[in-house]
Amino acid sequence: MRTQSIITAVAVLCLLNQQVRADFSLSDGGTHDITTYHDNGVVDVSAPASGYTTVNLLSGGSVTSLSGYNRSHINIDGGNAGSLNAYDTSQVALNTGVITYQLGTWDTSAVTMNGGQAHYLYAYESSQATMNGGYVHTLGIRDHSQVTINGGTIGYEVAAFDYGLATITGGHFSQMSVYGFSEATLVGSGFGVYRDQALTDQVFSGFGDFDSHSVYDSGVYYLSGTLASGDPLFARLIIDNVGELSLVAVPLPGAALLAILGLSAAGMHLRRRSH
Repeated sequence: MRTQSIITAVAVLCLLNQQVRADFSLSDGGTHDITTYHDNGVVDVSAPASGYTTVNLLSGGSVTSLSGYNRSHINIDGGNAGSLNAYDTSQVALNTGVITYQLGTWDTSAVTMNGGQAHYLYAYESSQATMNGGYVHTLGIRDHSQVTINGGTIGYEVAAFDYGLATITGGHFSQMSVYGFSEATLVGSGFGVYRDQALTDQVFSGFGDFDSHSVYDSGVYYLSGTLASGDPLFARLIIDNVGELSLVAVPLPGAALLAILGLSAAGMHLRRRSH
């Protein structure tokens, strides 16, 4: 009798475990809210007859591995995933919540990070990623992918490899690496490139392209300045002899530009009258 009870208990536990670790595959073109635990999830691995499928990972929802295909939309609003990857032309938005390992974008998909946390944010294969807020440990760009950083914090490094393109107008990071024909563009003011962390041995200042191969040897430098958002910049720069760093001045806001043009026109009018 005792043996039978043990067998029954084990069977119940196995059944509960199967229910808890349920997988899902959604391709119906509808909208689905995830508020419980799942092991693996795929969205639009087969394209719906029309439109796209939307999955919202909400507070209480958790997925070990989640992948979006075709034109699917995945929104993280309080839930968490072990890894989340976007393929084809799918779109992912991380607003609040946690990606404990990798948030990846592939093919021509797009990821927008407005908040939350991800350990790694990687862009591959001509994909796009925009970071407006939140925290990532490492942000990687390669294979002609484009990443725009307007805010948020990168705890360790922004790394561009193999024709990766990065544009940075705001945010905080402590190190940037530019390798293999990649290009990083920083928009702001007061830029300087130095050989030493104390910022006493300056090798480049102002605006333009810093190409270490044509200016100095490739290696380690230090960046300082102010980004367009107003965020202060102080970061270690690692650049090889085919990487390029572009330092761009903050464009004049529309109102300020119109004011300058107006003053210029008024000055021309006064000069004409004086003649």
